[in-house]
Amino acid sequence: MTREPDYKTSVATLTDVGVGVGERVQIEADPYLAAVGARVRELRASRRLSRRALAEQAGLSQRFIAQLEAGYGNISVKRLKALVDALDGDLAEVVSGIPAPNREELPRLPWRRCGTIAPART
Repeated sequence: MTREPDYKTSVATLTDVGVGVGERVQIEADPYLAAVGARVRELRASRRLSRRALAEQAGLSQRFIAQLEAGYGNISVKRLKALVDALDGDLAEVVSGIPAPNREELPRLPWRRCGTIAPART
């Protein structure tokens, strides 16, 4: 049973897009994020830092760093900067030379609303 989307939130839930409760969903790693994650992993390995130590220094969770390194964690520029600073690296070193994703290849949700919708004025 699919429920009506709640337009007061900015992100669709899995049930909103037809995924049932308890159903497993296979999510593919994003190639761009996987490349960024691989560079973070290389930097971390070259500095001989564990994920735990890096997480503490960057103010992030170990799980988030693991997801990022695997290409599943989407990271903001601010968080990526904190991560690179904790590695004594350069942000350009992590993101330069990676081809940007093609806009046509980006996945699209059936709907998306940002913010809240104000009641109609009469």
